[in-house]
Amino acid sequence: MKWVVVFLVFVVSSTFPREPTHAGEVQSGWTTSDRDSEAARRQSQRGRVLEKQDELFLAVAANLNLTSLAMGRLAVRRAADEQVRQLGDVMYQVHESAMNRLRALSKRFDVVIPTKLGPVAEERYKELATDDAVAFDEAFLAAAVEAQQEALGMFTAQVTGGTSRPIVDYAAELLSPIARNLGKARQLERELRMPEG
Repeated sequence: MKWVVVFLVFVVSSTFPREPTHAGEVQSGWTTSDRDSEAARRQSQRGRVLEKQDELFLAVAANLNLTSLAMGRLAVRRAADEQVRQLGDVMYQVHESAMNRLRALSKRFDVVIPTKLGPVAEERYKELATDDAVAFDEAFLAAAVEAQQEALGMFTAQVTGGTSRPIVDYAAELLSPIARNLGKARQLERELRMPEG
């Protein structure tokens, strides 16, 4: 019986062609772990192997960018205060560029990212869109502070804990613009709360 099993394994393994290690070469004695290692090596060379944290970051960053894009666009159209409108425009530009770069990274790493607002962000957007102009400015600034704080926290965590160099670099490059947007939103929030006079 033992010899039958060995014979069957030999026949089955010799029936299937071996996977080449590179063009035109066949390696004998290819095992499952060798095949897995080789597949991982080839994927890594193409830049498509990600740790879960890096993959999750791409999805979360897409949500944050989409939220900031929508809010910025809305502020440009609806804000009563010119400085609030300018902040919305800057947020839109920063996050549009960030989203374009994120799409390229997600394509490079074969990661599917969101392409539209999630249900919570969509609901918040609808609330902002129905506020009158003065109420909009206050609500927008509060939402901008919240969104930029969340983005700053997520991007900082990626810089300190991410493993993919291109994704860490992406996050690091956006820390400064996000921090500037957050600072400006906080400043405008304080100014709107201060009584004139």
